[in-house]
Amino acid sequence: MTTPETQGPVIHSPERGRSPGPPTPGVHRRTQGGMLPPPPQGIEEQSPSPPLPPGPPPPQRSPSPPGPLSRQSSQSSVHNHRKSKQQEQGRKPDPFTNKSQYRIFQQQLYLYLQQNPNIYPNDINKVQFTLGFFTEGLPAEWAFLFIEKVAKKNKEKKPEPWGTWEEFYNELQIVFGDPNENQNELTRLENLTMKTGQTATEFFQEFDLYALHADYMKNEEILICMAEKKIPKQLVHSMFNCGKPPTVYQTLLRVVF
Repeated sequence: MTTPETQGPVIHSPERGRSPGPPTPGVHRRTQGGMLPPPPQGIEEQSPSPPLPPGPPPPQRSPSPPGPLSRQSSQSSVHNHRKSKQQEQGRKPDPFTNKSQYRIFQQQLYLYLQQNPNIYPNDINKVQFTLGFFTEGLPAEWAFLFIEKVAKKNKEKKPEPWGTWEEFYNELQIVFGDPNENQNELTRLENLTMKTGQTATEFFQEFDLYALHADYMKNEEILICMAEKKIPKQLVHSMFNCGKPPTVYQTLLRVVF
């Protein structure tokens, strides 16, 4: 009779012998099919919280005002300002828009260039500065043609396309000056008389102006002869009563005044 073998104790593996306990909350176990089991009863699956709405933009900080300038930079700016003020002296000429304005423009231009020799040191500077005042009318048309000629000379690479200041000034005199200026001023000088209530100083200022334009200031005898015809007779008698009649125009003026 065969004795049956005694079976040893049966040892269960921890995984096989243990009954599955309840799953840990919030943790889903995957099944053999790869699908997630539904959450246990009584525990809702946590859904992600909705994003917060964007907050207001941070307040913009205005830039802080610049600090005070250093003493050196402040002095430098003041020095440059004074320097720029010192560079320009006198009053610039008025715009030249009509031929009748030429004599006044000529005087204003001459005075300004004499006051600022360092700003306009050469002929090109003077010519270009002068053309800037030819803004309307015949002067503007003449300036346009002049600049066109300069551009053509530049294109052809001719020397000194702007010419010299003397050439430019003489051309202005021919185009805008009065060709009968001397004769006209001589006529005014001959017709000039001392008006009632006019002082000797006022009369001789006008007399000298006409004589200058008539180119008579170089001849002392003609000036004295013409002046004697213009002034009242009592002044002429006073000159002769003082002794020898004056032969120099300035001496005559001293006697009259």
